[in-house]
Amino acid sequence: MAPAPSLQYAPIKGVVQVALDEAFIDQPARLGLFSLCVIKRQSLWLIVLDHTGWSVYKVRRCYDRGCFDTHEQDISIPRDAFIAHRFNDVVCLATLSEYYLVNLETEELTPIALPISQTTTVGSARNRPSIVSMPAYDNELPCFLITSHSDHSTLGAFLRVDGEPSARLLEWPSHPRSVVSHFPYLFVLLRDNSLYIHNLYTLEIVEKVRINSSMEPRFLLHVPPLPGWLPRRPGVPSAQVLPSDAYPEIPSSSCVRWAPISVLFVCKHALHCIASRTPGSQALLALGSPRETSILRAPCDDEEVRAALQMLGVYHLKHARFEQAQAYLIAGLFPPAMLLCMWPTLFGGQYSYVCEAAAGLWASLAPTMDEHISQHVAWNYCPPMEDSDPVLDLLRQQLRCRARAMLLHVLQARRNDSPLVSTAVVQLALECDPKTSLESLKPFLSASKLDIVKALAIQHERYVLAMHVSAEHGAFSEALHLACQLWEHSFHDSVDTLSEDDMRTYAKHLSKLDLAKFCLWLARHDMPQLHRYIHLQWDALADDDANSIWEELLTISTPRAHAYMESIVLAGHHVTDAMRRVLVNRLVRASQRDITARKKLHVWLEYGPSLQIEPSLHDLPVMRATVLARNSQYGEALELLIDEAHDYDAAERVCEYGHVLPLYLARALVCEESLSLYTRLLPARVRNPSKEKRARLYETLLHLYLSRCQHGSEFHEPTMRLLNTCASQFDLLYVLSRVPPKWSVQSLSQFLQRSLQEQLHARRSMEMAKSLALKSSLNAHDTFWRMSRAMGGVVENEPSTYDRADVEMRPSRRS
Repeated sequence: MAPAPSLQYAPIKGVVQVALDEAFIDQPARLGLFSLCVIKRQSLWLIVLDHTGWSVYKVRRCYDRGCFDTHEQDISIPRDAFIAHRFNDVVCLATLSEYYLVNLETEELTPIALPISQTTTVGSARNRPSIVSMPAYDNELPCFLITSHSDHSTLGAFLRVDGEPSARLLEWPSHPRSVVSHFPYLFVLLRDNSLYIHNLYTLEIVEKVRINSSMEPRFLLHVPPLPGWLPRRPGVPSAQVLPSDAYPEIPSSSCVRWAPISVLFVCKHALHCIASRTPGSQALLALGSPRETSILRAPCDDEEVRAALQMLGVYHLKHARFEQAQAYLIAGLFPPAMLLCMWPTLFGGQYSYVCEAAAGLWASLAPTMDEHISQHVAWNYCPPMEDSDPVLDLLRQQLRCRARAMLLHVLQARRNDSPLVSTAVVQLALECDPKTSLESLKPFLSASKLDIVKALAIQHERYVLAMHVSAEHGAFSEALHLACQLWEHSFHDSVDTLSEDDMRTYAKHLSKLDLAKFCLWLARHDMPQLHRYIHLQWDALADDDANSIWEELLTISTPRAHAYMESIVLAGHHVTDAMRRVLVNRLVRASQRDITARKKLHVWLEYGPSLQIEPSLHDLPVMRATVLARNSQYGEALELLIDEAHDYDAAERVCEYGHVLPLYLARALVCEESLSLYTRLLPARVRNPSKEKRARLYETLLHLYLSRCQHGSEFHEPTMRLLNTCASQFDLLYVLSRVPPKWSVQSLSQFLQRSLQEQLHARRSMEMAKSLALKSSLNAHDTFWRMSRAMGGVVENEPSTYDRADVEMRPSRRS
């Protein structure tokens, strides 16, 4: 052995024990530094050790709003502490009477309620306490194993590093001399010269060894693995081979391999090792016994462990113990394609490589699972029973169900291997239960074979399943075709329910032409949820496709078809007058019974493209008046409104705005959700009639009213309302000269009063405007003269001959 270089460090006085961090004891030091816990008589130091020397670890803490202080970590501990073990940032101490936990991060000392001695006996070397650190495993946190002795036995309690006790306990008939942990085993050397080996997962005693007292045992020692101390053996055969009769069914026990030594057994005059076999070799020796299940906890990345797991799985499969075989086949990553070979009716079976330890066992199995079950039943019944015996039929049926359940679990555990496995899972699930839930099958649909699974789903009348598998493979058109047939009740699925959300999702992935065809289908059916989210993309279609879609849309007479037609005509770019005329004619026919259609038609006739459709508006006088007013035929429009429609408000709107439906009313109408598309027809602004034109229109309307008042009193009320509300538009003398003589002055009193008020107000406004203009002119002249004086006067040119003659002709101020 080469001597290690020595280093000189400054001495530390009063050291009782030094504790390493056992969580990193087998790992290299970080950045060349080591941290040690130095247990002194009354304190605990955390020191940092490197090649230059040692120093006490310094802690930097915040004490007030970002202000920090630094101090050396010197933690006070009980005076009589003499045993310490560290795991990460927690140190477990033992005194003569009790245990303590020290948190190195918070410097907090916590006493443990479990005493070292449960009697009044004073501690001595014979009942020295033990502390063993345990790493985290499974769902257990890191913990310390501490001992507490009584007169008759000793307890081993597991204490978590956060100070909480655990429900796991061990008990020994004698006090331990030494306790060592080598995961997953716990070695305990008792004072009665016996060695207990526990499994940390189950806390069961794996082995109990009686030691000869002449060996004079002293203690146990955990050391790094020592692989060269025991003879080498090959272990469980793990080579990948094809199944063949040339391999033995069960490997020979001579191939079992020893694990590297990690625990030494120290006696007075000799040093012994505690040797154990590898997990795979232990499984081979424990084949058929309950102890074989311990291999399920071993890491599967080891080739020997995987080979042993496959061997155990095939061994239990051979003996028709399907539930036991399932766990080993899954843990050993047994190839599912090989397992599928025993079910010829399922898709995906093919021979593949297996571990050599399982090859011979697999070769001894029957070709199919039915034959294997029949052989197994025959082996267990003597004398043989008839095949038609009902007991045998029931037994075979139960075994087949268990075998299929085993296969299903194995396939589900390996579903990401290949499409063959996913397809077989769906096949097997539907064969076992044709009503298997769709949610349980969805994870396997994307990787399965489309044609096989779809045909199988249709065979079992699972049309929603067929729809989903088509969508998972990108065949959204086929999926929607099935969905449409389900909606039309061409098929019936008694297990799953068709969802409109699924149909909406599929529609998002359709091509433009397929989406247009789906919209035609929606136009024939009442599906409001889909109507809200799915829209016809007319401009994306080719000309021939667009024409065929339009022609087919004309044959559908549903509200949804009309809505699609509106979206095409109002929002599309490639729209002809013939298409617009079709839409308007439909609106005309619907306006007789639908107020919404009447509003749409009114907006179109007022602001939409002009179309020659007057003959079809025979029964709609307001619409005819709208067309006439738009063509500046105001007199005819006003006659229609007052004679046929009796809409006097509309007649006044024509006089005021020049439109039956002014822009502000049209904007209020299109705020409704059903008329939102018609917003595209409205202009940004329109030009209202001039003041003179407005006066002529009001005069025309008054003339129409007064001419009809000569023959009856029907128009008396609208005439008086027009005069009272629009008095400023009419000349007083003109009105008085044309009203019927039989009208009383009392009936015209309101008009007369408002007319006089308007005229008086107009005269006063004119005088006020004239006064303001005069004052502005005087102010301007005053400002001019002030500026002239400030500038020193104004030099004027010599007056011309004409100006001199004009001055001479003026009379003198004196005369």
